Amino acid sequence: MSSELHMICNYKKCKKPLLTRAWVTSCSHAFCQEDGAREFSQGENKCPACKTVLPQKYDIVEVDLNPSEEFKSMVLAGMRIETIFEICNRAVSFWNYQISQQYMFHAMSAKRAKDAIAELETVHETAVGKLTSKLKMLTNRMKDMKEEEKSLQQRIADLNQQLSLKNQQVQKLQNKNTALKQRCASGSMSDYVEDERLHAYHHHHHHRVPNARPDFRMAPRTLVGSDHADGCSQRVNTEFLKAVPAAARGTGFHFEPDIPNAQFDGTSTLFSVSRRSSDGSKQKSKS
Repeated sequence: MSSELHMICNYKKCKKPLLTRAWVTSCSHAFCQEDGAREFSQGENKCPACKTVLPQKYDIVEVDLNPSEEFKSMVLAGMRIETIFEICNRAVSFWNYQISQQYMFHAMSAKRAKDAIAELETVHETAVGKLTSKLKMLTNRMKDMKEEEKSLQQRIADLNQQLSLKNQQVQKLQNKNTALKQRCASGSMSDYVEDERLHAYHHHHHHRVPNARPDFRMAPRTLVGSDHADGCSQRVNTEFLKAVPAAARGTGFHFEPDIPNAQFDGTSTLFSVSRRSSDGSKQKSKS
């Protein structure tokens, strides 16, 4: 007999195959040796499967599932044929009931398994959908971040280019400043002073007021010509203190400090130039 046709213990928590000995009941249930001996030895002859009361002597029988040949030869010997067929019919009915219950049990187990699988598939599909959506979102975000990174790199490149140009301008200004400092240190400002002297001289003759006696006063902070409205302000080096009087000699201009007891420190200075008009009044402005 194949193992697929073996009866199983009808106890709910057991369900193991019945191979050697079994406890059978008149309500068509079978139990393994351990469960039957435990349940039926308590004095309550009640079926553990259907809770049917079993009061009769042959309502619970312990049987040998592998009887000897002598037992098979003698168990039905001498009985009438009707009795033999009735006994066989009842035994076959018991077998069919047990096999049908077994199939029902397996079908129920398969249904529970299918339901669990369907539920797991639903959970799996939901999880896959969420992960797919999240993956799509992350992919789009990564694409946006790459575009932003590209834009930032371009901006950094532009800023680096601007910084390079600014550095070049700063370097040029530093070189120019260094050259000017060297010229000041070596006394090479004479050309600049001469240009300023000539510019002031020509500017005065170009705007000279008729019948006015030019009389300029020199101060160590400003140089302003009073013969025009805006004051003729010029920033020059203090070497102009030596150059202007010589240039203006014979022109009627007079230079004198506007601040008493002023001291010259050798740096660039603004001069205040005032001019007296023909009536002797003084016109003066500062910048």
